[in-house]
Amino acid sequence: MPKAMRQFNVFLQTDLGLALMAEQQKVLNRYLPSLAGYNLLQLSVQEGRRLVPDVSVGQYLQLGFAPLMHSVSKDTIRADYQHLPLAKDCIDTIILHHGLDFSIEPQQLLREADRTLQDGGHLAIIGFNPLSSWSLYRRYGRWLKPALPEHRPIRSARLADWLSVLNYQVLHLSLIHISEPTRLLSIGFCGFFVKKKRGGGGGGG
Repeated sequence: MPKAMRQFNVFLQTDLGLALMAEQQKVLNRYLPSLAGYNLLQLSVQEGRRLVPDVSVGQYLQLGFAPLMHSVSKDTIRADYQHLPLAKDCIDTIILHHGLDFSIEPQQLLREADRTLQDGGHLAIIGFNPLSSWSLYRRYGRWLKPALPEHRPIRSARLADWLSVLNYQVLHLSLIHISEPTRLLSIGFCGFFVKKKRGGGGGGG
């Protein structure tokens, strides 16, 4: 969904988008430093920005979504998120930032992340909460500027089921809402912080 991702990047430059990113970075900075290992992989639909710039890791890889990136992107490498160009069990920590919201096959993306993550590694997932008024805002977004992107937010209970199938333990779950009073708008997002159990992995149903 490259077009939707581009629209989302435009939205992130608005006051509300900047507020959203700031809150998400607060959540990541609260939990991730204590979970991060040597190799950290960031999969994010926004371009170029390190979501946790001060985290202490040996290697911070920013993998940009190839159809979205341009020649001056600051991301380390680019790829199709459905088929990551990484070996199995090579990453300690992964940040999956809104990737599931914009993926045509979110379970395939989750399986790819799981494939690259070592046993005992940690996965941080940031995604929209479909129970906030964001869905209504997007539906009537053709009257608002900038245009809001099509996306498919996943309920936290459903995502927890997928993670359970893949043998993950939920360590922290944050449900955050931010508001824009002028439009009576509340955008909610979920932050999942999970650990891959030993002998984990499997197929999502």
